[in-house]
Amino acid sequence: MVVERLSGRMVGRAGLWQPEGYPGVEVGWILKPSVWNQGYATEIGLAVRDYAFGTLGIPHLLSLIHPDNHGSIRVAQKIGASFEGEYDLIGTRHLIYGQFAPSQDAPRTLTRH
Repeated sequence: MVVERLSGRMVGRAGLWQPEGYPGVEVGWILKPSVWNQGYATEIGLAVRDYAFGTLGIPHLLSLIHPDNHGSIRVAQKIGASFEGEYDLIGTRHLIYGQFAPSQDAPRTLTRH
């Protein structure tokens, strides 16, 4: 759950996610439109990324992003992810933005249909 510090109100949810059939561990975020463009997603993405790499030892993270979601693409890039390929998620094309943990950096391209 994402809680705004000043007001204490819930403004979204974020974290790690890997349902069955996913191409990897996803760092994801869903926020209320009222808090878009205020840095919440970037702050959350960085915190979740650092926890996944540093504490959990996950070697690679990805985010599946709808091609029209330019805001999430920018956030993925800000937290260090780059385009890795495409993924068909229940009949809808998604872009894969991913990154390796600092000690695991290696080129990788994924395409799954």
